[in-house]
Amino acid sequence: MWAGILDPAIRHEKHSAERGAAVRAIASKRHMLPSGRWVTFSERTILRKLDAYERHGMAGLSRPKRADAGAKRTILLARWDKAVPFDDATKHRIAGKLTAYLGGLVKAANRPLSRSCKGRASWPS
Repeated sequence: MWAGILDPAIRHEKHSAERGAAVRAIASKRHMLPSGRWVTFSERTILRKLDAYERHGMAGLSRPKRADAGAKRTILLARWDKAVPFDDATKHRIAGKLTAYLGGLVKAANRPLSRSCKGRASWPS
C-alpha cells in the first residue's frame, strides 16, 4: 500500500522542492486502505514513511512483527481462574474447548465469501 502512495515523492531527491510539493500533494488527497476505508495522512506521517523506506527499503514500509508472535495468547483471565469454583482439570478442559471454538470462528471469518455463497443465484432477502 505505502509504496504506491509514496511513489510520487520517492522519485525526487531528498530535501528538494519537488519532493516537498509531492509530499504536500499526497497529504492533500484521500487514500483507500486495503479494508476499503478512506483516510488522509499528515505530511509528518508521509515523511516518516519516506525515511523508513530510505533506511530499510520495502521492509521499512511493512508493519513490525508482534513482540508476542507465535506465543499462545491467554483466553481465560487469571481473575476468572480464581473466581470459578472448578478444579484445575475442569478449568483446563474448558480452556481447551474455548480455544477450539474460537479457532473455528477465526477460520470461518477468514473463509472467502464466494465459498459460503456457492450455488446461490442472488443474495437472500
